[in-house]
Amino acid sequence: LTHTAITIVCEFAIILIQTFWVAQKLAPYLELKFERTKSKVQMKDIVLRASQHNDDIEQDNNNGDWTPDDNAGADNVQQQKNAISMHDILSRNESFTAFTFHIVKEFSVEILVSYVEFTQLLQYLFTNYDEMISVQVHDSEVDDILIDLPSTAPLSYIIKTATNGELAANKKRTSVFGGSAKRETKESPTEQRGLVPQRNKNDVKLLVLFIGSSLYNKYVKKNAELEINISSGLRKKFMALFTRKSHNDQDQDVELELDDVVQLFVDANKAMHRLLSYSFARFKTKKDFHRMLESSQRKSLSIAARVSVGSEHKVSA
Repeated sequence: LTHTAITIVCEFAIILIQTFWVAQKLAPYLELKFERTKSKVQMKDIVLRASQHNDDIEQDNNNGDWTPDDNAGADNVQQQKNAISMHDILSRNESFTAFTFHIVKEFSVEILVSYVEFTQLLQYLFTNYDEMISVQVHDSEVDDILIDLPSTAPLSYIIKTATNGELAANKKRTSVFGGSAKRETKESPTEQRGLVPQRNKNDVKLLVLFIGSSLYNKYVKKNAELEINISSGLRKKFMALFTRKSHNDQDQDVELELDDVVQLFVDANKAMHRLLSYSFARFKTKKDFHRMLESSQRKSLSIAARVSVGSEHKVSA
């Protein structure tokens, strides 16, 4: 009896320790201070709703769901599923939420939220100040990893505050499902200046350093609350750049090049995109992925039925 009692107490202690550990691990992710201008949904709400399988978070008319061909055979449907890319998933409301749920279960939320913020920073810079950035930094490979995120992806509070809300004005419409979610053709410099205040290159460097220092402290600095997994070489480059005291003096011109700062976040974003691709490969083998596709198919059939009934009423009238 004594042995049995000790065994039960030990098992209970192990379960209790595991419970507290999981709760502590999730705590930072559920307290993120993201905001967005389109609604009051925050990353905390997305995680909670995703965990409840609530896939109806604020559907956007510009962000359609995955719709398989109803007349396709089983093999063709499977081919369509295999053809769905990570860009397709992260550029749609419902699928973005489903993938967030998967990321939460893998305890890797820092990968997704850092990718979201890095992407929004780079898209903001490339949209408004691309002429100040060299083609070696902003090349086609960089465009390939930048995903047009849906409305459920919260706007970065850090970037939105630093730019006085300019980030929201630059949020772009997602492309039609089935292709890569690349940015649309950029506006001319004249059109861009109508959206954001004019800044010289030094002002842009100071702005990027200001935003970058906050992102560095949040994701890159050793023992940061949401520390991301990047190479030691890249982390050292971040540390060398964002621990320089001379950058705090905004009355002096910044000596380093804008390309040097942007390149760091390009490299960090590539690393997060690569880690997300590994997680996405695992996601496609999970029931959540197939449940998401089935849900989208049911919705598309329901919409088609309503359209058909509406057309019949018009004809009879």
